[in-house]
Amino acid sequence: MPTPRPTRQQEVDIAYALESSPYVLGVYALTVPASAWVTDDALPFGVVLQPYTGESLASSHFALLHATSYAMTGRVLYADGACQRSRLFENGRRLTVDPTERDAARSRFLEASVENVRLWRLEEQAMAKALQASMNQGGIGPEVRLSLRSGVFELKKPPPREW
Repeated sequence: MPTPRPTRQQEVDIAYALESSPYVLGVYALTVPASAWVTDDALPFGVVLQPYTGESLASSHFALLHATSYAMTGRVLYADGACQRSRLFENGRRLTVDPTERDAARSRFLEASVENVRLWRLEEQAMAKALQASMNQGGIGPEVRLSLRSGVFELKKPPPREW
């Protein structure tokens, strides 16, 4: 099944959700090759973090979850701000929230987050612990993708460097 292309509303919601994070250096609409869209595994969004730790990955992931869904958070590539990033980021477009979009984004963000905060905080703590344990064992490289589809935490290989 092809990956759905993101809408401007999704871009705004993601940028809004992450703009106040102390870990986020930038949020991007990634330049995805046409061949990737025909799969169910395209990564339309990228987030650059510093420091690149289990805590920053989990915190950013759950901030996105407040504004989007498990399916959308599984479509994000995280990158270490201290390392050179792939062409997906270099050729991507930095996302910002236009002042005219801010009120609607805030309303959607609050509506989406109210019911889930308590459960997500418990999941975030478990994820941060699992990520840090994997990092301590050398299991995470300078770019990573996180997915909690159906509540199952996964670390996935980033796309090929040639993208």
